[in-house]
Amino acid sequence: MRGASSPDFTSPGLAVVAAYSPAAFTELLRTGVALGGRTLPVMGPRARENLSYLTDAEITALYGYLHATRW
Repeated sequence: MRGASSPDFTSPGLAVVAAYSPAAFTELLRTGVALGGRTLPVMGPRARENLSYLTDAEITALYGYLHATRW
């Protein structure tokens, strides 16, 4: 949840979701496209292959959970 780093990959902490509107968060999970239209080489394929199957209700619940969590 707080992110991680290795020589091959760095993942941000999930607190970054605070910068996303619900619509932008949905786009991120469905397409892997981040704020500002940035393409994410690791997140993009994972989102399209896996997270794009989440329902709207599941994405809304995840967004709410991440916003309610104290980091």
